[in-house]
Amino acid sequence: ADELHVSMRTVEVHRARVYAKLGVRSAAEVATMLAT
Repeated sequence: ADELHVSMRTVEVHRARVYAKLGVRSAAEVATMLAT
């Protein structure tokens, strides 16, 4: 977040939206999805 000059809250919101679109709830689920 610091390198991109955005707040941690911005990162959290974007991550939550991506998770919702993918239908997952965690980074582990994203990794599993990408591995298959």
